[in-house]
Amino acid sequence: MTESERFATLEVVLFSVGAWRVGMEAGRVRGCRWRSASDAPESADIRLMSTWMALPAAECHERPMLLETLDAGQSVTWQVQGPVTLHALPVETIHPLPPLLAARTTIPGLRALALTPEEGLILLIDPSIRAQDQERP
Repeated sequence: MTESERFATLEVVLFSVGAWRVGMEAGRVRGCRWRSASDAPESADIRLMSTWMALPAAECHERPMLLETLDAGQSVTWQVQGPVTLHALPVETIHPLPPLLAARTTIPGLRALALTPEEGLILLIDPSIRAQDQERP
């Protein structure tokens, strides 16, 4: 990748939440692994991305994936559905939220949308933003 190409893309980790493809900046992700049988079924240490985003989870028979992220110096583990991939999004495919959508969205941390031929519509999120941080007066 050339220097100009590196600055013309945003590295994101893509995963699924229900029927949606979702991405977050790759720099926030510290690791990814399959959820194992040794992980407690209802562990308080594992957050469900579908619950946090208030999106319906898809009926999926594949083993879920766990993403470890860094939030204010604390490690946070999220359960997501695969496939989980690293993707370089061209900046021209990234679009800020239209003002009306930004003002009315119920998805915490939704920052932008991306549209690519390979993945279709991608919701770009910042998981460090909590629902109460987005509330407007």
